[in-house]
Amino acid sequence: MSKETQSFGPPTPCIMCEKALAYLEFGEEKAKFEDCINNANNFKIIGGYGSSFDGFVYEAVVCDDCMDKLIQRGKVQVISYME
Repeated sequence: MSKETQSFGPPTPCIMCEKALAYLEFGEEKAKFEDCINNANNFKIIGGYGSSFDGFVYEAVVCDDCMDKLIQRGKVQVISYME
């Protein structure tokens, strides 16, 4: 994969169901991408050694409905709670 052809902009559809997701806005300025997508979770995915994607860092978004399904099916596990 060529770095020149990659898009580093924030993805907005859910990677599971492709539902369009909206960013939250605060006042006149949009908030930072990392923590302000309405009803969704954003993840950083890091390609590790041995992967074809070694060295690349990706962002992905999963909507709350799909995240709930993944947790219920045991595909994603809660490991801690941030206060």
